[in-house]
Amino acid sequence: ILTLVHDRSSTFLIGALLNLASVAAFEVALKIPDGFMRLFNSFIVVYFPGLSNLFSKGNRGDAHRMMNSSLILLSTGIIFLVLMAFLFADEIILALFSEKYIEASLPFALLMLNFYIRAISNILGYSLVAAGHSSAPVKANIIASIVNVASSLVMIRIFGYIGAVYS
Repeated sequence: ILTLVHDRSSTFLIGALLNLASVAAFEVALKIPDGFMRLFNSFIVVYFPGLSNLFSKGNRGDAHRMMNSSLILLSTGIIFLVLMAFLFADEIILALFSEKYIEASLPFALLMLNFYIRAISNILGYSLVAAGHSSAPVKANIIASIVNVASSLVMIRIFGYIGAVYS
């Protein structure tokens, strides 16, 4: 539920505070990072049970190695995608959407950076849960959601729909 609030609150706020064209541009910028997040969730479906199994058997060393290897591998791969997004944002938006949405290039690249940060923090959060510390990620997600909504309210009014990206 917190993920849904965190993911979609910006779209609702843009719709309430701006216009439909802003919602469309924001959703275009969000389309590819959302796709990568769904792909990342497939990784989590495999990662979390494996890591939980290692912790439950007391194999802390193997669990730490698995977590570190996953962080290194995904961090390297995703940062490459972020770099490509910043270097070729205009071309990617033109190829997948149209010239009408070229203004979504910078928000797209920034949202890819956001995807990188969220993916790494999700790995750390799921690792905490697997290690038996299930309340820490919930508390962090509640705080992050509140900060996101509050900063979106302020920044959307100042910067337009890219304010939601900044927040």
